[in-house]
Amino acid sequence: MNSSKKVVLIVEDELVLAKLYREKFERAGFVVEVANNARQGVALAKRIKPDIVLLDILLPEENGLYFLQTIRSDRALADLPVLIFSNYRNAIIEESAKRLGVSGYITKANFDPDEVVEKVQHVLGSRTE
Repeated sequence: MNSSKKVVLIVEDELVLAKLYREKFERAGFVVEVANNARQGVALAKRIKPDIVLLDILLPEENGLYFLQTIRSDRALADLPVLIFSNYRNAIIEESAKRLGVSGYITKANFDPDEVVEKVQHVLGSRTE
């Protein structure tokens, strides 16, 4: 794997969306891994140590907050930047996500794929300055 490329982990159960975003991020020069549920996402994050995660909230079995709580309790992943990427808006969920240190909340319906790539690049850029 080319170490100069940033790795984005997409935790998304809608396969069409995951494929679309994989292609967008790969065209933008990222290495992309996709998990279809929170448990698979945690396992992948531990194995590949991505540079950033795009995380859906509504997932099968465990939700996105499970993913966040699990990685925040892992010393090696505690500072991993995570962008919530969901159409589900709920004040309690959003407050919990903020307390767990998310880098932002993207409502899928309000952003086109290029804007999502730009947001990820911005979050990663602000971490290296």
